Amino acid sequence: MEPALKALGQRVAATQDESLDGLVDLQRARARLLATSSRRRGPTLSHLALAALVLLLAGFGILLRARAQPLEFQVGAEVRPAAGDGWIAAAEGQSLPITFSDGTQLTLLDRGRARVVNVEATGAAVLVERGKLRASVVPRPRGHWQLFMGPYLVRVTGTKFDVSWEPEAERFALNLLEGSVVVSGPAIDGERVVRAGEVLDLARPAASTAATAATAAPEPAAIAPEPEHSSEPALERRRSAPARARSTPEPSAARALDVRELARAGRYREALAASERAGFDELCQRSSAEDLMLLADVARLAGDARRAERAYEQVRRRFPGRDGGQAAFFLGRLAFDERADYTEAARYFELSLGEQPAGPLAREAAGRLIEAKLLSGDIEGARAAARHYLALHADGPYARTARRLLTTP
Repeated sequence: MEPALKALGQRVAATQDESLDGLVDLQRARARLLATSSRRRGPTLSHLALAALVLLLAGFGILLRARAQPLEFQVGAEVRPAAGDGWIAAAEGQSLPITFSDGTQLTLLDRGRARVVNVEATGAAVLVERGKLRASVVPRPRGHWQLFMGPYLVRVTGTKFDVSWEPEAERFALNLLEGSVVVSGPAIDGERVVRAGEVLDLARPAASTAATAATAAPEPAAIAPEPEHSSEPALERRRSAPARARSTPEPSAARALDVRELARAGRYREALAASERAGFDELCQRSSAEDLMLLADVARLAGDARRAERAYEQVRRRFPGRDGGQAAFFLGRLAFDERADYTEAARYFELSLGEQPAGPLAREAAGRLIEAKLLSGDIEGARAAARHYLALHADGPYARTARRLLTTP
């Protein structure tokens, strides 16, 4: 009996082993089937979710990069590659649009002259040397537009307005058509908000006094001799001149009068021609500081850099101090813009800042000094100029350039 039971147990065990082997084979076959099936079906749900996430992040990165890219702009039909690429000037009786890629348009009118000094993703900084500008700024979140009109700053988010700057009269005018802007400058206590329908017209007191005096009694000549070392203002001397000085002017004085009248009208080429007929070099020797600066500006704006330099050098020789400091600034600009002599430009900008550290041109002289030092290869000098600029003009048009220079290894 016992051998029979033992044999039966062995057969049962063998049968179980065969069943287990079959189950293992079935599991292996199922695993192979699942592997093959998954390869044929393509990505699983988790793979699709991961791919969607990657695409979403990539798109977000592209959006961020697009937002960080500075706006592009063109002058008329000419695309400008970068800010700071030279001065922009409208011809007499003409207009010249500066169009930005966000739809904003700044239009220079009738002899207006400006320079785009910085462009960001949210706006731009524009220096207006003279003339009238018509602005149509597209409103955008965090929009940051700045117009530097002489010593005045106009901060804009989105609006339409006309603004002008007359450097000879130091007159600033703003006509707000839509929206609002914030204006700061020497004739304003802090900042002033100007809203649609409002007009702001600011001029130095001397300019209005001069206009009143001119209306009451015409001056004998536009460009008259002045003692070199007198501290009495030219206007006061002319007003207190004896009656015989108001007699009919000599032909040369009449031609000098033409120079001033044409210059005030913005007809610089005609004014320069009148100065040549009157004797340009003679006028440089005998004119007052105010009239000599006007003569130098006429030559510069008429495109005659050689005569402009001669006149500005005469200002520095004959009238050191305030007028000499301003002349140094314009000599630096001529060296920079006309001759690309950046070392000489930096020297003149430093002279201007040393002689007029708080003058109306000091902020731009400090900014142009950074550029001149960089382009002349004086990196350490440029960094020092950048630190000086930020200490005095942290919100100025060259502030971003200065910060970038100081943070770049």
